[in-house]
Amino acid sequence: MKSVFSYTILASFVILFSLVACSSTGAAPTLNPTEGAQTLAGGYTTTITEADFSKIQSYDPDLPSNQGDWLISLTNDGQFNAEKDGQFIASGLFTASGNKLDVYVKSVCENCGCQDGIGRYVWALKGDQLTIAKTAGMCDGMDLVLTAHPLTRQP
Repeated sequence: MKSVFSYTILASFVILFSLVACSSTGAAPTLNPTEGAQTLAGGYTTTITEADFSKIQSYDPDLPSNQGDWLISLTNDGQFNAEKDGQFIASGLFTASGNKLDVYVKSVCENCGCQDGIGRYVWALKGDQLTIAKTAGMCDGMDLVLTAHPLTRQP
């Protein structure tokens, strides 16, 4: 009697789970890093001024060295390059999935910090304006350049 009761309960659960699985819709797909990279691929510019330093809480005495005209280049395969006033500053990798953006600084100029730094952000692209907001990170200079102003996509 006990085994018949157990099989009845087991069969009920199997039928219940089968019905739930068949009637529910799957989770919405998210962009994989390649698709996100392709969405963001291009060159973006911004200008950092002394007035922008108050937008980020930092104890980094080298933060003023980020003043200037920046070009951030993002490629289809998830690589980035950053130049300030035409000079190499950093390069690395990025992934974009949904509205999340992760940036990994792989190499930097000789006197720059943040090598091996990882920043996590959320982003929105409206027209030619890429807005980025920090969610986590360890590089104040990168955070400043990416978040002080919307980045403007170049034609």
